[in-house]
Amino acid sequence: MKDNVAMSTQLSLRDWFLYSDRDISPQNPTVGTMITVEQFWKKEIGDFGAEDWRREEWSIHSALVPVAHLEAAASVVPSTNYLTCESGWDDQDQFSFGDHAEHGEILAKPLVHSMKHPVSGDLFVDLTRDFRFYHALEVRDHSEHYHPIENILVVKIEIDTHDRFDPTARVLIHRDYLRDFLAATGMGLVVSLVADRFANAPTKNDLQLEIVENTKIDEFTWLTTSFHNPEMTGHGQFRGRAILNRNLIIRPYDRPRFDRSPWPHFGEHSTEEPAPSFIVNDEGERRSLPANAYLPEYMRQGIGKYGYLYFRPEVLHKYLNTPGYSVFFHMRNWGSASLPSDRGDVDVAINTHGLVNAFATRHRATKYFRASLLGLLLIFAERRNLRRDVSDPNAAEPAAFTSTNRSDRKCQGGS
Repeated sequence: MKDNVAMSTQLSLRDWFLYSDRDISPQNPTVGTMITVEQFWKKEIGDFGAEDWRREEWSIHSALVPVAHLEAAASVVPSTNYLTCESGWDDQDQFSFGDHAEHGEILAKPLVHSMKHPVSGDLFVDLTRDFRFYHALEVRDHSEHYHPIENILVVKIEIDTHDRFDPTARVLIHRDYLRDFLAATGMGLVVSLVADRFANAPTKNDLQLEIVENTKIDEFTWLTTSFHNPEMTGHGQFRGRAILNRNLIIRPYDRPRFDRSPWPHFGEHSTEEPAPSFIVNDEGERRSLPANAYLPEYMRQGIGKYGYLYFRPEVLHKYLNTPGYSVFFHMRNWGSASLPSDRGDVDVAINTHGLVNAFATRHRATKYFRASLLGLLLIFAERRNLRRDVSDPNAAEPAAFTSTNRSDRKCQGGS
């Protein structure tokens, strides 16, 4: 894919060389939901010898750094090129697998593995195994990684081609899932930028360029400028140049996001997390359920008739048919049943308020049994730890359930 980044042509030359646009995208790659952690891009306007010629190049790299060393890394490392985890033989006859790099006391690990094949020269790009493993990401279309439960794009990997440079990696990561991963690993991410801007002008004064050398202009941000006269440029124009070095920090959450992890979690949740709410009657009233209560207590508090819960059809459909979700029914008549299996079916019917009554059947039986969805609550709120409002219709794709619809998922029944 070719570079498709627009150049900031509205800036004066002074602001251009001062990188006054450094806090907006794409000059700041950490703006927005999907942040860029690896990329090289360039833009050029005008003819090389014309007075309105401008050119800029941006190189973006990143490195995982322990939280305790984030400030030091962003302060003393001029670029994460210094923390690049190189693969191959070093001058001490030791082979490096590209799994870490050191800069003084700062130890860094790669978030993105980018390798040029030593024989073919092909570029291979991938995420660190730990990130993929933690979120159990699903790969689609060879370049997009999705969360298996949320069905949200978490990572996009592409290879960009350039006119006069080798192909380079472009990696975008969802900020929320990145910070979750950082919290689980005790790491932060340093995103490092090195930018180079050039511009022509007929006179030195027209460049509006103040000459500085590695001057700090912002937090973890340094600027160096220079110029060449027409004798050096060879085309009658003065040329200015400004180099920006900047490090940006992505910090972890205070704690991992247990609620949406694909991995079972049996620990205690923060008391600040809202309790899940459920529809407790056939009119759609929502309530948070009392903790550590038995069925008679639910009935005493008026939570459904006989302790039953109710769900919107599209939500139940999601839990029956979406990979990563599961349903557990406690059957009043014949013990427990779970999905998926192949020993029975689950049917649903919709009442006048558009809410679901769930039924289950067994093979070799014609009688329908109404399912208590209390077990569904227990699995989601405690075992699966899916702390969300499961009665929210926006949590699922729309589904067309009728009283005669039958899920293609099966229900395992007791004897």
